[in-house]
Amino acid sequence: GLVLVPGLGFDGAGRRLGFGGGFYDRLLAKPPRKTFLLGHAHAFQLVSRLPVEPHDIKVKAVATPQGVIRCRVR
Repeated sequence: GLVLVPGLGFDGAGRRLGFGGGFYDRLLAKPPRKTFLLGHAHAFQLVSRLPVEPHDIKVKAVATPQGVIRCRVR
C-alpha cells in the first residue's frame, strides 16, 4: 500500500517535521507490511537535517513537483 504523508519539512534521512499533534506518528506506528510511506512537499521544504524523537516515523521518499527523492532510511 501507499500512504501520502504531509509535513512542514523533510530531510534526506526521511525525517519529517510534522504539525505538532503526533497524529501521523501514532497512525503509522505499526503500518501494514509493505506499506510505502511517501512524503509530499515543495522543494523549499527539503532541508539538510531535522531533529528526531524516538516516536518519529520516517518516510521512504518525498515527492515534490520537481520529482521524487529517495530517502536514506535505516
